[in-house]
Amino acid sequence: MSGVAYLTEQSLPVFAADAGAAGILGHSDLHVLTRQDAGRLEWPEIVDGVLRYVTAHEIVLVVVDTADVWMLKPGDDANDSVVAEAAVRELRRIAEHCAVLILRHERKGGGDIADSARGSSAFSGAVDALMVLRRTGGADNRRELETVARAVLPHVPARLVIDLEGDRYVVRGSALDVARQETRAALLEYLPATRDTAFTAEQLREAAGTAKTLTDDTLRALVDEGTASRDKGAGSASSRAYGYWRGADDDLRA
Repeated sequence: MSGVAYLTEQSLPVFAADAGAAGILGHSDLHVLTRQDAGRLEWPEIVDGVLRYVTAHEIVLVVVDTADVWMLKPGDDANDSVVAEAAVRELRRIAEHCAVLILRHERKGGGDIADSARGSSAFSGAVDALMVLRRTGGADNRRELETVARAVLPHVPARLVIDLEGDRYVVRGSALDVARQETRAALLEYLPATRDTAFTAEQLREAAGTAKTLTDDTLRALVDEGTASRDKGAGSASSRAYGYWRGADDDLRA
């Protein structure tokens, strides 16, 4: 079993353009149903058809994009918990046979992952894991994926930073991993070349625009690995403070 059934609110030409950019257009394991093709069928009837299709085509994942468009009737109030719970009951019928991913838009104000999506909290309460993809500081192509799950997922970080390079997303690591990488790169850029021109940790923080704890930890690591040296009174440092510079000097390193 390996098939994916994608229920999209987009028209087929628009979905095909996005799928082509992602490199999955025409894949034999991708099965697509547009909301337009579903016509006037209501959610329970759509679920009936999806279940038959899941069984016939060995589908392992059903994607519902977006929840409101597929699961609610025109005029339904997405914030009405009774309406939402009825829609979720139908969704659980699919979840008994395969994995389900439902996509929802965030509220304008965003907020905590548990209540940041539009509509009733019944949608969030029904799933095993919540994930939100948001823009994050730094490069325009950077996103952060946050995950909260009912069960412990040891191989899934709570926050994962990803960059869009060309037409592919590249995983950079957890938010802390990325912060460490960027702090290291910034400090190496500003570390002076000689003992006489050494900077204190505070001067490096101000020049590189890095956080205090990460700066201190990174400088310690750079010294330990021999990439940087430090000595009290070096450069502009006082006799009681460390000055840092590039390169290893085993006689001076403390």
